[in-house]
Amino acid sequence: MAKGIIKEQFARLAKMDLDVEVQALSIDGVEDGLGYRTRISMHVGKDGEVGFLGARSHELYAIDDCLIAAPALDLPEVTKQRWASQDRVEVLTSSTGDRSVVLEKNEIVRVAEGPMLQSEVVEVNGEKFEYQVSIDSFWQGNKKAPEVFIARVLSELDPKAGDIALDLYGGVGLFAKPLAARGCTVQLIETGASAIKDAKVNFANTGAVTIHQGDVAKYLPRLNKVDLIVLDPPRAGAGNDVVIQMAKLAPRAICYVSCDPASLARDTAYLADVGYKLSSIAAFDAFPMTAHVECIATYIPVIS
Repeated sequence: MAKGIIKEQFARLAKMDLDVEVQALSIDGVEDGLGYRTRISMHVGKDGEVGFLGARSHELYAIDDCLIAAPALDLPEVTKQRWASQDRVEVLTSSTGDRSVVLEKNEIVRVAEGPMLQSEVVEVNGEKFEYQVSIDSFWQGNKKAPEVFIARVLSELDPKAGDIALDLYGGVGLFAKPLAARGCTVQLIETGASAIKDAKVNFANTGAVTIHQGDVAKYLPRLNKVDLIVLDPPRAGAGNDVVIQMAKLAPRAICYVSCDPASLARDTAYLADVGYKLSSIAAFDAFPMTAHVECIATYIPVIS
C-alpha cells in the first residue's frame, strides 16, 4: 500500500515514474510490525477510561493494551487506571529505559510519573550519539528509526571534515550531532521552544553546532554558501520558498527526510525547477499497521 502511495504521488505531483521498495525496520530482529512504538497518546473517556478515537469520529474505543506499543511502555499499567480529570494521557519510553506518563488537561501538560527530560542513545555502526529529549519535544516514535535514519543521511551526504552543513527543522539535533562528529560546522534551525531548549543542552559542550530559533524560510536568506543540507520538515513539507533559498546556497547535496509522500513529491518538483535532481530515494515502514511511510530522498545539482 505504501509503495503505491509513493508511486502515485510522484507521478501526480513530480511527473516521475518512481518504483521504490518500502523497507521494514526490524525490532530486535523481528519484522512483524509489533512492539515498535515508543510513544503512545490516548484520549480519556467520560468515565476516566483511556483509548483511541475511531477513524473520522469522536467515539472512544477503550483499550487494555496496544500491540504496536513497545513493551517498555507497560501500557496495561496505565490503562487499568481511571483518569477522569484529564483530557489525554501519553506514555513515553526511551532507549535508555526512561519511562514517563504525561497528562494533559486544557492544553496544560504535566508529568505524573518519570522524568520530564528523557535520555536517548543512538548507536550507528558502533558510534554512540547521546541526546536529552523533553517529553514535549519531537522524537521518532519508532524505536529503530533514529539509528536507520542517521545511517542513511550520513551515507547519502558523505560529510567531510570542514564542511558547512545545515540541519533544517532540526529538532533536538538528531542529525546535527553525527554531522558535527564528522567534522562539519553545523547550523541547526528549529521553531519549537522545547526542542531548542533540548538542542542547547545537547550541544552545550561543542562549538561545532550553532542553534537558531525561528522560521527556516526567513533565516536562510541570511546565509551565503553551504556544502550540505539535511531537512526533516513537518508533514506540510518545506515548500517552494524554502526550496528556492536552499538552491541559492548551492549545496553539493540535499538530504530530505519526509513523513508525507505528497509534500515530498511536490517539493521534488520545486527542486527540479531550481536545478536539483533526485539522485536516490529510500522508503521505510516506520509506522507499521498504518498507511504512513517515511522517505529519505537525496538531491544533487544538475550538471549542465
